[in-house]
Amino acid sequence: MPQYGPMHQTTFQRLWEFMSQYGNFIEAICWSFLSKTYLSGMLNNEHIIRNKNSTS
Repeated sequence: MPQYGPMHQTTFQRLWEFMSQYGNFIEAICWSFLSKTYLSGMLNNEHIIRNKNSTS
């Protein structure tokens, strides 16, 4: 199988090294993004009311 040659092995190795180095950082960003979108979805009306009060 030529698609699983040494080129793909080195690419997978670099990707694995990148994930092992920045895995926690990316995970933290993903979790903060998910929590922000989840909280904003839950408190959407409250945020709209707060924004109207702050702008006026």
